[in-house]
Amino acid sequence: KVYNKIIDDIDAILHSAANVSHVGNLEDFERDNVRATKNIVAFANKKEGFKIYHISTISVSGDNILGKKKFLFTENDFNINQNFNNFYEKTKYESEKIIREFFSRGGKGAIFRLGNITSDSKTGICQRNVEKNGFLNFIRAIMKIGVPDNVNPEFGISPVDICAASIVYLMFHYELNGEVLHIFNEESIKTKKMINMLNHLGYPIDYYNHKKGLSDNAEEYLPYIVNYVSNPAKTKFEYGN
Repeated sequence: KVYNKIIDDIDAILHSAANVSHVGNLEDFERDNVRATKNIVAFANKKEGFKIYHISTISVSGDNILGKKKFLFTENDFNINQNFNNFYEKTKYESEKIIREFFSRGGKGAIFRLGNITSDSKTGICQRNVEKNGFLNFIRAIMKIGVPDNVNPEFGISPVDICAASIVYLMFHYELNGEVLHIFNEESIKTKKMINMLNHLGYPIDYYNHKKGLSDNAEEYLPYIVNYVSNPAKTKFEYGN
């Protein structure tokens, strides 16, 4: 009875739940990011006209497209024979695929691909399970073991409150019908500049020689760094007006 009442009472779901860690077991990612999305679609199929607003990620672009060092990934792109750097990217791709199939069968809603989500722009408050945030784990890792001296990747920093406000505005002011929308801060920051800022704030971060060995405690932190700096390809994302 409760299940049927929920179906009767609501017309849309904002599906924002996901495992956003960049390190972990494939089984956990498939449970949280793939099977959960299948359950959302199964629920939506029980009511005609039900809408799904799905929170995806620009990381579904993957990397290393046929050996290209640079490529453009737009809101119209999805399967471009990309490779994935981790289970997060792979399962979020599979999750978006499920939603796109829902739209192809006449389902309503939209896909919002978010960039590198950071803390609130006004309060600085971050997610509760901060230990699962890939970017913050990267910051924690470089504070512990440093940064390879042969890389200087760029990062887009998108405050969560601004992204959330954008999504809500689009949901309530536009009739969305299967669109894919990129939501992120297009202004990026180089790693070296970010490190200079952290050093200025009192957090000393050093560079280490990538040809030499690391400290004994590097193994714990290295995966978080590898996810961000190991791949030479550079992806440019594009969004509409």
